[in-house]
Amino acid sequence: MSTNSPNFPASGVWDSSSPDRTSDRSINASPSYEDWDQIVAEVRALQDQFFVKAINGEGGNITKGFLCYMKSDGEVALADADGSGTRFGLGLALALYADNAEVTLQTMGVMVLTTAEWDTICGTTGGLDEGVDYYQSDATAGKLTATAPATATDTLQTVGYALSPTKMLLRLHGELPVA
Repeated sequence: MSTNSPNFPASGVWDSSSPDRTSDRSINASPSYEDWDQIVAEVRALQDQFFVKAINGEGGNITKGFLCYMKSDGEVALADADGSGTRFGLGLALALYADNAEVTLQTMGVMVLTTAEWDTICGTTGGLDEGVDYYQSDATAGKLTATAPATATDTLQTVGYALSPTKMLLRLHGELPVA
């Protein structure tokens, strides 16, 4: 089995050269093993875009599922909708991280946590409310809320959409002023 690297040009635009079906380019052509190796390599490359790694610069623990932002020094800390310079949430922590530990943040895709974990993050009971958008909290740094911030000095950032009580589709949109 071959190991292929993704075949993307520097422009980042798909170049249509892989998988290569030169012998049969019809829609019903069966891909070869090399095609599947190429597809797997490209999916793995895309997965790297779902996560960010940085050092915990919070000065304390970062709780699993809490929303973090990137500080100017490249470290991460808890995002806060009403904090100056701490507003733009980058992703949710994948685990509990001690101060100065390497943190992995999930930035997109579906995040699955227990109902108890979502209760801690969102201040709810029974997990997420299916079909509801969740926002960066203006009350507690790192937490999420189903109620959009309404104070004029706060920032409105949609974080995700609840697919079920345990699954959130992350949709970290850019920040917007409330007023």
